[in-house]
Amino acid sequence: MSNTSAKSVNESGPGWQPGEWGHVLYMQQVLIGAIVHDIRTPLRYFMWTARSLQDDLQKGLPGEGLADRAQLLYQSAERMHSMVEDLLQYSRVQLRAATDGRFKAVNVHLAVAAKATLFHHIAHAKGIEIANKVDPALTLDTDPDCLAVILHNILDNAIKFTSGGSVVVSGGHRENRVFIQVADTGRGMSREYIEWCNTEAAGFLGPKPGEDFRPAGLGLMLVRELLGRLKGKLIVSRGEQGGTVMVLEFSE
Repeated sequence: MSNTSAKSVNESGPGWQPGEWGHVLYMQQVLIGAIVHDIRTPLRYFMWTARSLQDDLQKGLPGEGLADRAQLLYQSAERMHSMVEDLLQYSRVQLRAATDGRFKAVNVHLAVAAKATLFHHIAHAKGIEIANKVDPALTLDTDPDCLAVILHNILDNAIKFTSGGSVVVSGGHRENRVFIQVADTGRGMSREYIEWCNTEAAGFLGPKPGEDFRPAGLGLMLVRELLGRLKGKLIVSRGEQGGTVMVLEFSE
């Protein structure tokens, strides 16, 4: 029988390795919980708001609070879209599980540039400057698809919490390790969220009695799982001037 006890450090990934039954069952619970919380709830608000607008229009009533209700519709749709994207990314990675170990040299600067391009329009709309300061010669022997998913979610998280500021990506070598750092000037993550990110085997241990915190969405849970496959490590902290600093570390 597989040992499903949590491992000691997040550098070696979650408490269960991908493919082990404990891990599979846990991720099924996470997916079901995420669907219930992150799709059903905003969908309910979406339906309720749309119905109230329809009723008011049919009765010939003025659209009181129209802007607020439109904003609620947008936020609900955005949340569902983000959740569906996370589920699709997770599914693609699971379908590729058999290719684990097929690493190759990846130019980190170019990988970051490719992802930054995808976020250009939304960053511009929010007044955010994305700066790619990764060493142009920096390479990492890794799974390029897994790294792409990790970078996508880290950048998405930084942009989500930032408005009218900057997201700076840097990278290089430090103490025989390759690091990629994403620093934003946003409102910053909550203390609970940061603690969850930095906790050993985060997300794979149940909440303590009296606690009901869990990360919003699957994005960072997916990052944690993929880092486990790549033997990487995630370190999150508050920036000196505010915002959030997320560091990815990989063995050379």
